[in-house]
Amino acid sequence: MEVMPRRADSQADTPRAQEARWRFLIESCADLITTHKRNGVYVYVSPSSRQMLGYEPDELAGHKPLEFVHEDDKHTVQSGLSHVLQKPNASHTITYRMRTKRGNHIWVETRSNVVQHGTPEEEVVCISRDISRRKLSEEHEHEQQKRLFSMTHSPKALMWLSDMQGRRIYFNSTWLHYTGRGLRDEYGLGWMAGLHGRDKSRYSDAFSQHARELRPYEHEYRLRNRRGEYRWIRELAVPRFAEDAVFEGYTGSCFDITDMKEAHNKLRKQKEELGRLKFALDHFADHVVITDSNGLIIYANRAAVEMTGFPLEEMLGKRHGGPDLWGGNMTPDFYQDLWRQVKQEKQVYSGYLLNRKKTGEFYGAYLRVHPLTTQAGRLRYFAAFEREVPIERVEPRHIISPHQETLLDHKTGRAKAVRTRRGKK
Repeated sequence: MEVMPRRADSQADTPRAQEARWRFLIESCADLITTHKRNGVYVYVSPSSRQMLGYEPDELAGHKPLEFVHEDDKHTVQSGLSHVLQKPNASHTITYRMRTKRGNHIWVETRSNVVQHGTPEEEVVCISRDISRRKLSEEHEHEQQKRLFSMTHSPKALMWLSDMQGRRIYFNSTWLHYTGRGLRDEYGLGWMAGLHGRDKSRYSDAFSQHARELRPYEHEYRLRNRRGEYRWIRELAVPRFAEDAVFEGYTGSCFDITDMKEAHNKLRKQKEELGRLKFALDHFADHVVITDSNGLIIYANRAAVEMTGFPLEEMLGKRHGGPDLWGGNMTPDFYQDLWRQVKQEKQVYSGYLLNRKKTGEFYGAYLRVHPLTTQAGRLRYFAAFEREVPIERVEPRHIISPHQETLLDHKTGRAKAVRTRRGKK
């Protein structure tokens, strides 16, 4: 019996069917497939441009790739096109960054070839794919290699390698020089002879736990150096794996942090002392303000807030005794003499002055300003102490004229007119 070929099979070999099949494959491909004129202009753009770049194919057609390429990579793309046109029988691959419709850049790898369709007009066919993740992974691996190289070759890093059981099988020269022991002495668990007695069990327990979980770890312990001194060491270690993901041991780097630890402890004690001092000042009855060497307020106690009525946040960063706070009520000569005495002569100042609360109410104050200097004699801070006193103790000639005429009645707390030195009311 003669078997007749199916109609579908005969149609599958027609040029139109072949074109449809290739178009289906191209449009289903996750890679971006494009064709270009010799000047680079897009002729055809596959639909994957939507997923890869966020552009519709029509938005790219008629444009040049250079319009979307990162500024630093334009030379790479231009050179790649020239190379392909000069060697039409060879493919060329380049990597570069391309701007998406959202405005961010992605890393792209493009392979290009020149093709002819039986006509004199040549076209460049490009297959591009997003390699951003691969680039990120490569950069991460490169950074890790740089970090490991830096640690290994650092004159300060004490490096070691261990096997799967935690026995150390390698120490760099920095470690051996630091401990003053030979490689045979340190090999295996021998290095633990230099551990401080109080740190041995704690270190062993911590290492065992991390090794069971195959996790990186960071640990601190005391290690005896070549002079017999126990110094604080910070150890950072990461698990090491073979290509088949088999655990091989740990790679560790250690640094002497004794000086840093002592500085930290000193700073902690200073903070505790400052905390106690602040607690005392906050409960001090007098108004206390501390400024920097320029007279800008960096601290004020509770009494200062209660006496002036200004919240602490309004005081900080402003000039002590300035007109935008409680000051500015005395003559310019008064303030000049005050600052000359404490800033230039570095002498303690004391005297009476007129202040004004946030409510506008005047009050008299007895002020003492202490310049605080370093051991070398350089000014660092000023400490100002004020106590509220009756206004009549303030020398009238140092009060600016407008306030002389509106001083408070000390019995009622209200302003009243007083005679000035010129006899005016």
